[in-house]
Amino acid sequence: MPLPPLPANNTKRYFLVVTGPTFTHRMQVRVDSTQDNATAIANFQADMAVLAPVMGDNFSITGLEVAEQGSDIRNVVPGWTVVQGSSGTNPAGQDLTRTFSMRGRSTTGRKVKVLLWGLALPHNDDFEYTPPSESDIAAFIGQVQGHVHSWLAIDGSDPVWAGNLLEDYNDHYEKELRP
Repeated sequence: MPLPPLPANNTKRYFLVVTGPTFTHRMQVRVDSTQDNATAIANFQADMAVLAPVMGDNFSITGLEVAEQGSDIRNVVPGWTVVQGSSGTNPAGQDLTRTFSMRGRSTTGRKVKVLLWGLALPHNDDFEYTPPSESDIAAFIGQVQGHVHSWLAIDGSDPVWAGNLLEDYNDHYEKELRP
């Protein structure tokens, strides 16, 4: 039996502002309602610091926004320190529209997905990136898995994250890049 749909604002959400050379993206992270801004900043700064070595040098996490449970209004969270990509490469051309899906499934059966932008990872024929166990991506997935009050499913349950990423190209941004 399918799970009933839930409203997008069913949980408190933070939005990490990902800035690249052409576009600005928002990475949504669901948290429980007890998460305060200071804890969110500390946790997300640590998470993004682990991800920075595989982010293109021309990408950075420039801000943090919050939407309270039941609200669709986002407010800037003061105190964010910019996290700069430091992979040594600059994604360009079609790679600017490249996204990686970090996927999981919650204990209640709901699917979970977070889109990661600006990663400087190798291309794979099957669009699946399985990171080496000692890599920054594996460390990032493990760190996210370790959080109990953030990176949640839409119903607020804690997911189990897949150990790999799926590669895709965002058609909205592809259209923006075309002449």
